[in-house]
Amino acid sequence: MKLFRDLLKFIAGIFIVKWVVETFRPPHAFSWQTLFWLSVFSYFMSLLATDFVRVLLQGFGWIFIILMVYWWTSSIKELRIGQTYFAPWITGILVSIYIFELSGRNKGEISPEVLIFWPLISAVIAAIPNFLGEELQFKAPSPEKRQNLVVLFSSQLLLTSWFQFAFLIQNWTLQYPSILTDDFSKSAFVINVESLPSDPPRGALILNTMKTKLEEKLKDKNWSEVERLLLEVERKKWLPEITEEAKKQISSEEIKEDKLWELTYDIKKQGSGYNLEILAAWDGPRSQPQKYSLKQSCQIDQVYPQNDAATKSIGKIECKPLQGWGIDSPIIS
Repeated sequence: MKLFRDLLKFIAGIFIVKWVVETFRPPHAFSWQTLFWLSVFSYFMSLLATDFVRVLLQGFGWIFIILMVYWWTSSIKELRIGQTYFAPWITGILVSIYIFELSGRNKGEISPEVLIFWPLISAVIAAIPNFLGEELQFKAPSPEKRQNLVVLFSSQLLLTSWFQFAFLIQNWTLQYPSILTDDFSKSAFVINVESLPSDPPRGALILNTMKTKLEEKLKDKNWSEVERLLLEVERKKWLPEITEEAKKQISSEEIKEDKLWELTYDIKKQGSGYNLEILAAWDGPRSQPQKYSLKQSCQIDQVYPQNDAATKSIGKIECKPLQGWGIDSPIIS
């Protein structure tokens, strides 16, 4: 069975090589097929070179392949709609990839610049023939062609602007994920294409992390110590520290919105204990002028271990579920 598969691969390889040779055999020296073989030659020569010479040969290879693609696609009459040829845009994407990816500026993932500058690069390629005569001499385009060039560059500049705006919105949603919780129904340019349930705002994660740290701070401590910590002088020290610890614990290099969450605290006497309310207000981009808020309410009570009044009382903290923006009804501050 393995011998049969190897035989099929060998036969398929022969047919592929035959097709490549027949398709890219130059009919004469001045042809796009010649540029193809020059690019192949440059690539293989670069494998034998090192450092600067290798980069130079790879650059020549890309220049040959870009010129080849433009020449080849320009000769295909089917690649057009009316008088508009697609060759400049096919060539333009290769030029954009070469400039912003393979030139060494950005390695690893495709940069947004490839798509952002693609329309403008394509417009320049499409406009070049209008400035060249029969012997490749410079000439001024006719008034009719000038109007076409104005329309061409205006449309491609608009397309470039929309691409850049799309990447800007994408970066915003990555850096400030709480934006996705907002209401986009009245937006003129942002549309929710999927009706999927959105995640709660990041303030909820901050408050939940703080709740855990509050329990660690107050739970099972002597009641006298708990009351001392709840004094205004003391809580102004450790509550901000817990807030910073919570933000640091969930921090991420990609997400930059944590500093836009403003947290305030309020403690009131309630029954035999105290009620601690933490309000997280969103001061970032939003559709309303007022700040959106989330509220965490925690009850701190005095209890006796094993219901024995003879023992020392300790503190007990119980927090209610979060309320506010993205959880139930918005709280406007």
